Amino acid sequence: MPESSFTERVADVFRARPGEWIDARELMAIGGICAWRTRVSDARRQFGLDIENRTERVALADGRRITRSLYRLRPNGRLF
Repeated sequence: MPESSFTERVADVFRARPGEWIDARELMAIGGICAWRTRVSDARRQFGLDIENRTERVALADGRRITRSLYRLRPNGRLF
């Protein structure tokens, strides 16, 4: 059986967790550190997934603030 593509793996994560916000760092680990954004875009286009994005500012323990990027398959979005 052929191995699934990075895009299929990313799509599978969204399908398994509809409505749940997924940190971009997790998607990087699945879709590839340099191409994960393309994998999300491809999952939208190739599989018709309704994936949305949001960002939030987070304070770290040392006082620095970072922007965190999160994605989710809309709860009423298309699963396949």
